[in-house]
Amino acid sequence: EWEAQGRESGELYRGARLAAALDWDSQHTERLNSLEREFLDRSRLESEREARQQRAQNRKLRSLLLGAGAMLIVAVAAAVVAVVQQHNASDAARTALARQLGAQAVTEPRLDRAMLLAREAVKLNRSQETEGTLLTTLERQPAVIGTFALPISTAPQLALRPDGRTLAVSHARTNLYGYAEGVSLGDVRFYDPRSQVAQGRPLTDFSGAGPPVYSSDGSLLAYPTADIPPSIAVRDAHTRALIAKLTFDPLQIGRLTPDIAHASILTSPDGRTLYCAYRVFRLGPTVANLRPGATYVVQWSLPSGRRLSTTRIDSIGVLALRLTAAGTRLVVVDARSVSVLDASSLRHLRSVPIRPAPSAPSAAAISPDGRTIAIGSRSGQMSFIKASTGRARAGAGAHSTTVSSVVYAPDGRAVASTGTDNRVLVWNPRTETTAQVFTAPAQQVQAIAFSPDARTLYTSSLDGVVLKWDLTGEQGFGRRFALGVGSPCCGPASPLAPPLARSPDGTTFAIRLGTSTIGLFSARTLHQQAA
Repeated sequence: EWEAQGRESGELYRGARLAAALDWDSQHTERLNSLEREFLDRSRLESEREARQQRAQNRKLRSLLLGAGAMLIVAVAAAVVAVVQQHNASDAARTALARQLGAQAVTEPRLDRAMLLAREAVKLNRSQETEGTLLTTLERQPAVIGTFALPISTAPQLALRPDGRTLAVSHARTNLYGYAEGVSLGDVRFYDPRSQVAQGRPLTDFSGAGPPVYSSDGSLLAYPTADIPPSIAVRDAHTRALIAKLTFDPLQIGRLTPDIAHASILTSPDGRTLYCAYRVFRLGPTVANLRPGATYVVQWSLPSGRRLSTTRIDSIGVLALRLTAAGTRLVVVDARSVSVLDASSLRHLRSVPIRPAPSAPSAAAISPDGRTIAIGSRSGQMSFIKASTGRARAGAGAHSTTVSSVVYAPDGRAVASTGTDNRVLVWNPRTETTAQVFTAPAQQVQAIAFSPDARTLYTSSLDGVVLKWDLTGEQGFGRRFALGVGSPCCGPASPLAPPLARSPDGTTFAIRLGTSTIGLFSARTLHQQAA
């Protein structure tokens, strides 16, 4: 067949056939003719040639594979280097950004922003530097336990619902006569005091300079409106639906200019009567020539909104009013005296002069039982007056500038005052001494409000920041406690900043108590376990 095909190489033996033929030939060489001999020789030579070609091709392939492998190793190494460099660059950028945010946190005057910046710095790069920045930020005001993110920055006023579940934040609107404080949208917004999250839609018809007023049972919310002529809106405190719109005596409105924006609004304990005390002004040639006049009280019946009476109660400006004795008595305080009126008829029952009369009073508050009055002055001095006798005693401590607002706690055991010195003083009215002093980390403090349990204080400032303060020392950052006396052998002297060590499991810490004494304390209870 090989001969017939012109001796084509494709007909030659290869592989196993060639091996078998050559093995047979080694034993039967004499039996092959010349053509068969030539066929086997050509098959062997062709197989050897192809084997050499295959070995050469294999060597070439191995060289190519080695080159490709080397290139792959180089590429992988370059990729690893690039990834490492990129990772290092990202780490460096992240570290630099964390340091930048930490530096901003230290210099940021607003505490809420400073806290967020410091926390983000730690999140980007947890290190001693960023954790130290966060610690420094927390230590700026350890008693602050919450902030409210208000949408506008204009002198908010505060009112807390008696059940403590809603904080109303109001913003004043400049009224027709220009004597309401602040210029803004004129609205009331509502927040959850626990989560600091906004609740529902704001009320947009507000025009008071002070906060809205909740009834004692928390069912009603009342405030001056932006209507002309002026009116008082009474709403359901839960649904915020309008219950009544209370109007004033049109004859009096025509003769005088009532300062409704600064009016004091009170509701009877049963929620059936609403009182509004306001001061009137007599118009001059211009708005700048308004002359202050007497103080009037209007009574309305609820929910009908029928006006019951309009009565003049004081010839000079009233500092504070409060319903006492289950709503049967109205206590009125001005710069010179304390008066008690019958809440139903507004008939004058008795008055006592304040002695000594406070100089240049600027703000006042009456205790829930009506027995004590706290008055702040433009000099920063606080005075505490016994309502039954009018005897005044100066508080031990004072603001360095004008006292702007005074508020009693719901239980009457504490009084908070604010001043233009940006400080909040919490007083014990029984001892007339300051129990706590807070310096607001923002612009001038504008308003204050106690929680129903008097464990928390809320403040607002001119830049629109509302802060939540811990009054118990248990909710804020860190806890203070006494280390105890020193060693008996060496006296009670202790270093101002004692060395401290914490056990590896974190349950115990050791503090130097004296020259030769180490105290072991429980990290959970802070009680001393050994010395």
